[in-house]
Amino acid sequence: MSPELAAVLEDLADAEQPWIFLPGLTPREFWDELAGQAPHEGFGVIDLDEAAPVGNHDELLAAFAASLEPPRWAGHNLNALKDLLTGLPAHAKGWVILLRNPEPLSEHDPESFEALLDIVETVNDAKREAGKGPVTLVTLEPAEAEEI
Repeated sequence: MSPELAAVLEDLADAEQPWIFLPGLTPREFWDELAGQAPHEGFGVIDLDEAAPVGNHDELLAAFAASLEPPRWAGHNLNALKDLLTGLPAHAKGWVILLRNPEPLSEHDPESFEALLDIVETVNDAKREAGKGPVTLVTLEPAEAEEI
């Protein structure tokens, strides 16, 4: 395990930190290693843009739906996303949401990107207050992602 991965896994254990922003030049191999190692460390993983970029509100909700298979009655909006994340089953250490490249979303739909950050923070706080594992978003620093 690389020292960089070990540091991120250590940061993930910090329930007070709802987001981890990585440098913009983080290689694909690191993301793949993180996605593979996190479950072995006791985390559930939601990999939003491994297969395709997430560039708007609908794509964001579709990426979560593909990863989590929400119940049929669940709405297709940000409130439903918050409810879905709040209701995630417990994992020993929590959940990791990977957004490998935030640029399409932060550039083309900044309101949805900011809403995602807010939702993750709210859910993380609620899980922490309930004594459950955190929900943490791992992504690139948006300004740095634009330099890639």
